[in-house]
Amino acid sequence: MPSAFASRLEQGHEAERAVANLLLKRGNGIHFAPAVPSNAGRGPQFFHPQGTYAAPDLMVFPPAQSPRWVEVKLRDSTTWHRFSGTWQTSIEERYLFQYQKVRELSNLPVDIYIVQANSIPSSSDLARGCPEVCPTGVYRIEVGDLTESNTHRWQGNLSQPRIFWSLEAMDQVAPLDAIYLKAIDKPSELTNCSNFR
Repeated sequence: MPSAFASRLEQGHEAERAVANLLLKRGNGIHFAPAVPSNAGRGPQFFHPQGTYAAPDLMVFPPAQSPRWVEVKLRDSTTWHRFSGTWQTSIEERYLFQYQKVRELSNLPVDIYIVQANSIPSSSDLARGCPEVCPTGVYRIEVGDLTESNTHRWQGNLSQPRIFWSLEAMDQVAPLDAIYLKAIDKPSELTNCSNFR
């Protein structure tokens, strides 16, 4: 039986394939970062004379435009931010730093795609009075648009600090059912993705 980590890793790969499939249908060329064994302790790498950094999941080639890096993150639900009254998502601070360096050194934009897969808020958010349904869908933001003015850092009891921002700061590029068979809580059920990875 696969571990919870292995299952989550596979769900993340399925989200990558789903976003790649969506971008391919919209006329983009796609290149996947090389697969790394799950026991390697790291993901794909970007090598540069100034250092080695985490490589985003995809290189996307839009028609008649420069290529873009794409990092895909799968999220079960958003987080309710009581002080601003907004739904928020996040990324580990160390990875955001890595993608900012890749952006700087490659001179190419890095987009973070967030797949919000579940409309049911967490029990802790519900206890704090959030709306009964949280947003789902595929959202995009370029890492250069994440600044101190629209993000905040929080660690709490987490092992690594995270950077949070509002979903309102992101572009919604597709509804969830554009990549999943249905808006469900089983992210493994994807459409037309068997030809990737």
